[in-house]
Amino acid sequence: MSAVDQAFDSALASLRQRYVSGLGASIAELKKFAVLCDFDEINSEIVAAIAKVAHKLNGTGETLGFPEISTAALGLERILESDTPPGGAAAAARALARACEFATGVPPATTIPEKIASPELPPEIDADSRSAIPHFVVIQSDPGLAKLVADACAKRASVTNLAACADAMGLLNDARADLLLLDLDNAGCAPDSVIALRRKAHELNIPIVAVASHRRSAAILHALTDGEIECLLKPVDAATLYKKLFEILERQRRLALLCDDDPVIREVLKPRFEARGFQVQLAKDGDELLALAGRIRPSIIVLDRTMPGLDGIEVLKMLKARSETHRIPVVMLTSRFQPQEITEGLRSGAAAYLAKPFSPDQVLAKCLEVLGMTRPQRA
Repeated sequence: MSAVDQAFDSALASLRQRYVSGLGASIAELKKFAVLCDFDEINSEIVAAIAKVAHKLNGTGETLGFPEISTAALGLERILESDTPPGGAAAAARALARACEFATGVPPATTIPEKIASPELPPEIDADSRSAIPHFVVIQSDPGLAKLVADACAKRASVTNLAACADAMGLLNDARADLLLLDLDNAGCAPDSVIALRRKAHELNIPIVAVASHRRSAAILHALTDGEIECLLKPVDAATLYKKLFEILERQRRLALLCDDDPVIREVLKPRFEARGFQVQLAKDGDELLALAGRIRPSIIVLDRTMPGLDGIEVLKMLKARSETHRIPVVMLTSRFQPQEITEGLRSGAAAYLAKPFSPDQVLAKCLEVLGMTRPQRA
């Protein structure tokens, strides 16, 4: 390859990287537009703004090696130019957002495991295959909704029913919750109390889903929370509710806390996890990890065994001794892969061990396996 060709390829690769890095803003705009379509809250100004996004993506996608983006963007452009109902524009916007997400390497948020894509209720979760079934906190006063949640989540999640957001604020200080479900028709879910609960849940990294009987209530919630809380319109059947709750729960599980005193290790692992759709937090030592883990409650921790200050095993034991972190799986990294060391780590609560040197793909694959997001590799 000539020097000119090499320079061209290098420049193109750099351009593609910048392009992919900038897709996040377009994805967010497309998703917001789709929600506004769902709530019949679009106007000519909003349509014009999203048409500019689609036109830009149409013109750049295929040029930079992403033909799926151009195809989806062209489809949205044509729909926006027609008299297609908002539902068609919403579907096209979500399709374009998915194409952009695939380009970034992030699994689309709307993608759910095949086993729960059926219109029928999916199989029950095998409690033996996971550390524990998820715990949902439901704030409602409607016996019908209580039964619906029970039907959707029976033997798939534990459920606590509360009457008001204020009750949930107290519960979250003392007990774990993996997801909150709010009934906006309930007097205990007034807007100010929902906002306060949302702040608390955000601190603890707990997702919130809402249900409402009126589009206006859902639109107000969307505006108050910048679209961070998803809302289902009633009537909702058990299969749809299950699909949404576990889709969001699966999305929320992608938060990794990586701890190693070597900055090179941290920076090598971070982009690999992010490319797989994880949010990533970094810690340089045990003290920083313990502070972060209690606050953000990650879905998985990657922990170096040998560090200055607190040793990895000490940190692991402290994580397992605390109520807010004892359920978080921990993958240990070690430079001394000795049988007695492995035994000590596993007895202390490690979910898995990996020896240095390792590749970022190996660490990611092990974490996905521990989280049940992929099938274990055969030896």
